Amino acid sequence: MKIESLEPAAYDAAIEGLGALLKDAIDGGASVNFVAGVTPEQAEGWWAARSSRVADGTITVFVARDEEDRIVGSTLMERSINPNSPHRAEIGKVIVHRSMRRQGVAKALMTLSPTSQTRGLGSRPAARASGRS
Repeated sequence: MKIESLEPAAYDAAIEGLGALLKDAIDGGASVNFVAGVTPEQAEGWWAARSSRVADGTITVFVARDEEDRIVGSTLMERSINPNSPHRAEIGKVIVHRSMRRQGVAKALMTLSPTSQTRGLGSRPAARASGRS
């Protein structure tokens, strides 16, 4: 398994795989913005809607890939655009494919994503979505 952050071009190329990952999670009962019966197009559309924010650096997406280069995990880091909180970011969409659960994928994503993108940038992940740090 390898973990990588996706640059804008790589992100756009990964949308189909990210959509499949999201659909797998929803089909398995996860509550991640959708309900059962989500189509591949809807799941891919959710990721595609974030392309401009990946391109401008507001969002960084991390993926875990298996030996066949299939996306088996994800997380995203969304930096605050508010003037009073340029040092903050939120982590979201921590998803692991059902076939890869309980193998350390989420831990690897969470270990890499905040530290690799915030070290030296004056930014740190938010403690909670509620705004407390």
